[in-house]
Amino acid sequence: MSIWYYAKVKDTDGQWHFKTGTSRDQLTLQRRFKDKRNYMDFEYIETLQFSNEDIKLVENSFKDLQVGKKWEQYGIPNHFYGKTEVLKPEVTDEEIRKRIKEFKIPTKTTLKDF
Repeated sequence: MSIWYYAKVKDTDGQWHFKTGTSRDQLTLQRRFKDKRNYMDFEYIETLQFSNEDIKLVENSFKDLQVGKKWEQYGIPNHFYGKTEVLKPEVTDEEIRKRIKEFKIPTKTTLKDF
């Protein structure tokens, strides 16, 4: 299983950013923003588990809300790990929560299920 997260992260310039991303396990998730050379603070808002096959679908469902390659225009430091996954400032918490509720991950069934 993989973990998808929605977090608030403070960069080394003191600016807060909302960010989505993935982590392969709980231990990696706990360590994700601990490096004080890259982050001053963080807070996980939501975490959800998905199968390793489906996590990419979940991650891709937020691509249009992320800064992507325009991270520099949004004042995100170069050393900020996962800077392309930071959400655009105009994205609201309601939009994120709505997307979370709308996750439509296809189920995998086999003939054994019938």
